[in-house]
Amino acid sequence: MKYLKLILLVTCLIQVKTVKSQGNNLQFNQAIYTNINYSPSNQYTTTQNLTVPTNKVWKIESAAAGSNNVNSNGVLIPGGTISVNDIVIFSSPNPVLPNLPNLSNLPLWLPSGNYTLSISTDGGYTGVWKGFISGIEYNVVP
Repeated sequence: MKYLKLILLVTCLIQVKTVKSQGNNLQFNQAIYTNINYSPSNQYTTTQNLTVPTNKVWKIESAAAGSNNVNSNGVLIPGGTISVNDIVIFSSPNPVLPNLPNLSNLPLWLPSGNYTLSISTDGGYTGVWKGFISGIEYNVVP
């Protein structure tokens, strides 16, 4: 019985040793925070470029957008949608249809590369719209 336990233990250790991960580890580098400021006129969407540096990966944890405007009833206008390469990461509640859930695909992992960050307003409002994304940047360590 002792030999059987020893054989099972050795077999398990050999298999654990030979199991391979994806080959990389992530090491915390810094917190990231990107502001988005936007003053719509006739267009309701603006974009800006995001670049995740080589040998880095970003984990986007949160995003939000809104306006400093008030509607005719004096209510602050919630606002908009934020997306990365057409993946919605934030969509504010709609005051007309308050039972609709917020849309979110967070956390969003972004490997090294170039991305398009978009903010879209609900339309028909002027003024200053603001948004942000925040997350963590990791070093990819082989």
